[in-house]
Amino acid sequence: MLLVAATTRGPADLRRLVWLQVVGLTLFSLVTLARAHVGEGGRLRTTEYYDVNDLATLIVCTVPLVLYLWRRPTGPWGRTLVAGATLVLILTLGKTGSRGGFLGLVAVAGYLLLRFSAMSRVKRASAVAVLVILFGALANEAYFERIETVLHPKSDYNWSGHSETGRMEVWKRGMGYMLSHPVLGVGARAFGVAEGSLAPEARERGRYGHSFAWTTAHNSFIQVGAELGVPGLLLFVALLVGAWRMLVSVRRRAAGERAVLAQVLTASLLGFVVTAFFLSQAYTAYLYLLIGLGVGLARITPMVRVRAPRGGTWFGGPFPAPARDPAIGGLPVSGGLTNNGR
Repeated sequence: MLLVAATTRGPADLRRLVWLQVVGLTLFSLVTLARAHVGEGGRLRTTEYYDVNDLATLIVCTVPLVLYLWRRPTGPWGRTLVAGATLVLILTLGKTGSRGGFLGLVAVAGYLLLRFSAMSRVKRASAVAVLVILFGALANEAYFERIETVLHPKSDYNWSGHSETGRMEVWKRGMGYMLSHPVLGVGARAFGVAEGSLAPEARERGRYGHSFAWTTAHNSFIQVGAELGVPGLLLFVALLVGAWRMLVSVRRRAAGERAVLAQVLTASLLGFVVTAFFLSQAYTAYLYLLIGLGVGLARITPMVRVRAPRGGTWFGGPFPAPARDPAIGGLPVSGGLTNNGR
């Protein structure tokens, strides 16, 4: 994060990093599609380096960056590469079967449709329509059956409250770890250890020589609160809020490509926050890369938006309008001095 922020010299550096992210994730998705185990219903079960839900988060956060590359004139080869990346990423997202990824994609699509002012409303609607059509064409029937459970949470074991490893019960235990260890938490990346040793179910089973599942938090905010305590949770929330406000500030004072970058990074951050509510993503490298890109963009954006003076610009540059002296009929005065200052 710090390295990216400190070495950003201009939009071209950020553009290269965006290309690197899109191409790298596309290649990884191709490897995943070719080598990962496909379970019942066509859902990917394992990948080489990521859980499929984590992979869905990466794809959702990268979709706005793909739209940014679509908007820029990249030539026929660049357009072909971006088109291929779009198809591969949407296909892989459908194969993950991630409901959190689906909700994140809906949030990103909504932001792009309503707030992405770098494109006209017609183009925004067209871009979202293309995403919907691709998603509907590339995802299988089993995926949509899985997504339908979002509308009927009581029918899913995660929310029914009848499963010890369901998300609702895990979240309750996570809140308990945070309240019982409010200052330092149970330790970074130790949520699973707490599940296997501190959970009431683990202690009860331990009396009979049985173990309890070392599950993950399935929520980044509960993950941080349980592992790093209340101070860690407050810092994590402050980091996300600060990043959001920084990008909004850049968008308001920037113009051209910088403003577009601010908007796509905001959409990526929104996608992360939505998906992170259902996944343990507090320490993922992509979040801090995303914030680093935002800080780098803020560094190269003027603090005050430059406006042309009412009389026009001088030689096209951002020079201030000359001072005018009412004592001599409002004529311009060289050096900004008034009649009394001569």
